[in-house]
Amino acid sequence: MGKTFTHISFTLRSILLLLACCACRPNIVSVEPSLGVLNVQRVMAFGDGYTAGFTNTARDYSEPTPEALLMGWHEEGQAMAFPLLLSGQLSISAGEAVNFETPFSPGNGSGQLSLESMTPPECSYESAQPKFGLTQASPTWQEASSTRLYQNLGVPGLKVGDIQKAGYQEQNPFFKQLNYNGDQHYLALLEQAQPSLFTLWLGMEDVLAYGLRGGQDSSFYPTAPTLFAQNFAALLHLLVEVNPNEAVGLIGTIPDLRVLPYFSATPRTFTGCNGIERPLYIQTSGQNEAVVAQETDFILLPAKDLIGSITDPGNQYEFGLSANNPIPDYWVLDQDESEVVVDHINAYNQSIDSLITSFNNQLGRTALKTVNMVNFYYLLSLGVLRDGLEINNQYLSGGIFGLDGIYLTPRGNAMMANRFIEAINETTELNAQIPELTITDYVGVVYP
Repeated sequence: MGKTFTHISFTLRSILLLLACCACRPNIVSVEPSLGVLNVQRVMAFGDGYTAGFTNTARDYSEPTPEALLMGWHEEGQAMAFPLLLSGQLSISAGEAVNFETPFSPGNGSGQLSLESMTPPECSYESAQPKFGLTQASPTWQEASSTRLYQNLGVPGLKVGDIQKAGYQEQNPFFKQLNYNGDQHYLALLEQAQPSLFTLWLGMEDVLAYGLRGGQDSSFYPTAPTLFAQNFAALLHLLVEVNPNEAVGLIGTIPDLRVLPYFSATPRTFTGCNGIERPLYIQTSGQNEAVVAQETDFILLPAKDLIGSITDPGNQYEFGLSANNPIPDYWVLDQDESEVVVDHINAYNQSIDSLITSFNNQLGRTALKTVNMVNFYYLLSLGVLRDGLEINNQYLSGGIFGLDGIYLTPRGNAMMANRFIEAINETTELNAQIPELTITDYVGVVYP
């Protein structure tokens, strides 16, 4: 069985590497920018923190302070949100500016993580250890409120399971700032949207909140697939079926979130300066005693910099390197918890695909176009070449994900904007050619 699994994994990796190489081939054919049949009179974006430009949030979600949970909503990130970048490229094809208003948070907004320094490694083959600071929130950021319906309606923390939740405006301060009409839930706000072209990338938060806490908080258990399907159908109905603008929607699927550095950056073994590889000990929800971490266990990012240190004066065992001082279960997404994540993501994507097909058939046109983020994120985990620059999902150095290991850098947002542009250009019925962004024009993590 072990040999068979290894062969399959190797084959899959080979295929993905081939796809990555193909995806990196330069487009040598010069094509005149064109909107084709796209109507850009009212371009809008719906989604969660990824749509909003949320970035550099709290790094440890096991026991965060309320202030830490709110970090990441600020003008610097919002100005680089992928829908805003996309609207700029649509403007090139339109020959004039496409209106796309963003509800910028004043000043520093809710604050964000900052990278203050990098401590040199003890061993030549180790990576430097980051030291983080905090850009303080603007004192009045939560007092800001919308006076109109903006084009970017990305709400950090928004779940598909919550779009019809009564009283949501009082539960999510980010939604409260966007909600100029005082609607009780997100779907009610969208009744006035009526976009002509929109992006919808929503559903990651439905399972991400569970994973960020190591599967330990039952109140963040992933949204039930039946509720997800019902709410997603209601959302699409509102945006395309009762929309007088005959909207075209670009719908992002839900990638395997374990590819994010928050889950993938910490190895399951530790190699000291003596070159000896040692196993890591973890606690899991199904075991009373510490166990050795396996490839099916995902150790969360906050534990990474503590491994091998003495974390408790009363316990002289090195953190993570002894069964007497294991990595606690709230910093581990073990095999059972990981399967919960994967099973829900698969169910969500099946619903998204089924609904897109159903709505397109009902409308008799390609009203909805799938933007496949599943394959795209796997390619990022292998590494891709864009504009002569190697990009991958490595923490800090990969260029895509910010200091939290979850949300996007400006370069990551440019990559996502291009992914949506590719979906437009590949759709024959749209007959559009939207120019892609040059990735090297956008920064990844900025080192001190």
